[in-house]
Amino acid sequence: QSGFDVILCKADQPKNIPGRKTDVADCQWIQQLHSYGLLRSSFIPPQHIRTLRTFVRQRRTNLQLASDHIRRAHLFYLKQVDDCDKQIENHLSLITQELSQPEKLNKPKPIRHHKPNIDDLYLKLMQLTGGKDASQITGLTDSTLLQVISEVGCDLSRFPTEKHFTSWLGLAPNSHQSGLTNKKKKFKRHTSAGQIFRLAA
Repeated sequence: QSGFDVILCKADQPKNIPGRKTDVADCQWIQQLHSYGLLRSSFIPPQHIRTLRTFVRQRRTNLQLASDHIRRAHLFYLKQVDDCDKQIENHLSLITQELSQPEKLNKPKPIRHHKPNIDDLYLKLMQLTGGKDASQITGLTDSTLLQVISEVGCDLSRFPTEKHFTSWLGLAPNSHQSGLTNKKKKFKRHTSAGQIFRLAA
């Protein structure tokens, strides 16, 4: 808000850049690399998407808790889910109020499990995506699309290609080869958005 270009980068980026030959403080080294443009910013969705993400993640947490407490606190957590749905509906109405309605709309696919209690959910999602109906893809519904948008937003221009996006999701296959020998290396990187696509598949 004060005009600073603040970025979030992985800790391994400064370590992998050669040239640090003095015992300079980490903060000074990072500042120097940033001033040269050598640090790549991690993907962070805009504020209105992060707000939506908070509500959608809380809704998912409440559904999981309701399943764990089916015999004790089931109704309590379902009430929390309804409260989250109202907050999501209000926020979607706020961020789509100035967006035009697409001319052509498909028939929404039915949502089988844990359908969000949100009025005009399909219409609001189509307004956000400019009429691009990703829910027509097999395995995706409006509920799934809402979760994906809450994690990554609708502007994917930060990713040069679909391969970069797939890699960021943690869905790209790993290949590690040393000479003629293939080595397996485990990565613990899992993104919430990637998990949504796994469940959809």
